[in-house]
Amino acid sequence: MSMVKQLRNAHQWKVFETHWKGVEGVESVILGDFSTFGGDVPTLIQINDTLVSQDPAQAIVQERFERLLRLPCYYPWHSMTITWKGEVVPCCRGHNGAAVLGDLTNQTLQSVWNGPAMQDLRRQFRSKHVTAAPCVTCKERSSEIGLPGRFYPVSLINVRRVLAKAVGRRFP
Repeated sequence: MSMVKQLRNAHQWKVFETHWKGVEGVESVILGDFSTFGGDVPTLIQINDTLVSQDPAQAIVQERFERLLRLPCYYPWHSMTITWKGEVVPCCRGHNGAAVLGDLTNQTLQSVWNGPAMQDLRRQFRSKHVTAAPCVTCKERSSEIGLPGRFYPVSLINVRRVLAKAVGRRFP
């Protein structure tokens, strides 16, 4: 069971969590922070800014996102997202298919993963000169990487060390 924090429901987060944790058959309860999904939708940016101004917890999340922006996005080396049409995009924030890295209807997954579009995206992040959409406007890149152990294997101890320096705290 999951709930994404919005302006109208932020005050209900704890009630939601408490209620659903007690329901038989519900394996987990996830409280998701609001996402602007790539930062290219003005309405979502406005909602986020209002939520940040009204909710101290969301302001802390926003500060964490801003610190993580100093790091290259982890997704081009870790994963990719495939749309319903078979198009490969950098991540789930590529909701409108602005950066199609390949097409699995006529390419193999391996050829897309190692292909020129993915290599160029990785080069952009290494050089800190990102021009690809939605990456260029994204305000949340690799936000999940801030949660080592939850999404990424324990073997990424070096990533944890880098993150600890970037965000100013240790990770378990």
